[in-house]
Amino acid sequence: MQITRLRNYLKSNWLYLIFLPVLTSVAYLNALTGGFVSDDRGAILQNPNIGNFNWVLSAGFSFVQPLIYFVIYSLAGLSAPLFHLLNLFLHLGIVLLVYTLVFLLSKKKNLAWIAAAIFAVHPILTEAVTWISGVPYLLSAFFLLAGLIVYIEAKNSVKALAISAILFLLALSSSNKAIVFFPLVLVYELSYGDVKKNWKRLTFFLTLTLVFFISLIPAINLRIINVTGAPISAKSSVVNPLILIPFSVTTYLSLIFFPYKLSFYHTYGVIPMYQFIFQLIVFIAFIIFILLMYRKNRNIFFWLSFFIIALLPALTPFKIAWIVAERYVYLGSIGIIAAVSYLIVWLWEQKKLKAVGYFMFVLILLIFTFRTILRNFDWQNQDTLWIATAKTDPLSQLNHNNLGDMYGRHGDLQKALQEFRVAIELDPNYADAYHNLGNTYRQLHQDDKAIASYQKALQIDPNLWQSHEELAGIYFEQKLYKEALGEIKKAINISPNSSLLYSNLGIIYLQLKDKSSAEQAFLKALGLDPNNQIAKSAYIQIAGSGN
Repeated sequence: MQITRLRNYLKSNWLYLIFLPVLTSVAYLNALTGGFVSDDRGAILQNPNIGNFNWVLSAGFSFVQPLIYFVIYSLAGLSAPLFHLLNLFLHLGIVLLVYTLVFLLSKKKNLAWIAAAIFAVHPILTEAVTWISGVPYLLSAFFLLAGLIVYIEAKNSVKALAISAILFLLALSSSNKAIVFFPLVLVYELSYGDVKKNWKRLTFFLTLTLVFFISLIPAINLRIINVTGAPISAKSSVVNPLILIPFSVTTYLSLIFFPYKLSFYHTYGVIPMYQFIFQLIVFIAFIIFILLMYRKNRNIFFWLSFFIIALLPALTPFKIAWIVAERYVYLGSIGIIAAVSYLIVWLWEQKKLKAVGYFMFVLILLIFTFRTILRNFDWQNQDTLWIATAKTDPLSQLNHNNLGDMYGRHGDLQKALQEFRVAIELDPNYADAYHNLGNTYRQLHQDDKAIASYQKALQIDPNLWQSHEELAGIYFEQKLYKEALGEIKKAINISPNSSLLYSNLGIIYLQLKDKSSAEQAFLKALGLDPNNQIAKSAYIQIAGSGN
């Protein structure tokens, strides 16, 4: 019976199901030429475990992304186009799921393909699609939407509900932001179903959600401590939600309707009071409108609620997420796009306004597709990304730090110094910028300034072992071996699993004529990384000396 329904669905919708992949491919084809940028480099390019299946096993419940990365690496190595292709295929799958979900709820093909087509090419989605590290948002959205569709179609089938639950768990495995599945199911029942009749299945999914959330609390607390240096109960770890939520929601709305100023970083200084009051009024009006739609139009109520609910994990008052990040709204944007699609269909159905509706839809597709293609070029490499971000977000200390790194890689050390200084001016407690400033001074052979910069970085962040390592290097070059020994030991205490640090420790011990300690250090380095050539050759040399 299910196979027959699927066959009939494909037969009656084949034209749309062909058009949507073509449209998606046109918008994202140039994304396939991009390289590894930002977090991609640490997660993939510099990940020593990516080809080791034990890495997948060690991920535990969060195995989905490591497993996929392991498979891609095993097939093609560090091939950026293949990783990009994964994101494109996932986005395409989600586009088709959006079409299916909208059609399932509305029974209107026009509405479904308008919503799916706009979603396919919307520029705000490029961060999740074009950036390889956006894959958790794609995976969780794919499994969550599939699970929601199966839930809707389940009727009284226990087997179908079990499949929906499995898809929910896969979504959670991909990203903990999929925890919104239960609220989405609840708002579906309020809009189209029957809460009283289906309370058992709702209770089941609520239980799954609560169990996962409780298991997540220690990880959340640890992340808060790592990011803010304070526990979850500390005031310094919390942002006033009455300010955060209206600002974030209205900013996302403006980016969805006017996706012009897209940026990898969205940094905001002091917000003028008149701007906040305006955003607060818009937010309150938006919430009131959603509530009114519960009585007036359940379709609009569902989709606007979908937008808010999907955003909830990103609206946390704890300082563990960006105030605004385009990847956060990947799933939620479906709600706004679907709601706007109802307006377009309404225009199509009015004889006098039909031409306006068609013009509006075609114009949106053309503008959004063109903007997405242009935005994909920003993600081509590290340099293009940081330069593009500098144009849209000049207040980002993080991006000025990245620009300093870019200029340093290209040999323009004076320009690098300038960018690191700007980053520090914007955030005087930016330890990484001080560290990078020290690196640049060291390249300019200004060791005194380099030492002062590293020490300032460590004053701000005592766990920045790289600064201890660089200080050890400077002292070693100055033949201050005892000082170098102290710094490298501090670095090892912070990062005890670094083979390179232990080999450097061994080299310092050799200069101090302590061959026994040097031998132990090299053995430790080889135990951590048998391919450490420095430790290997030094250990062989010590062994050959007869000691």
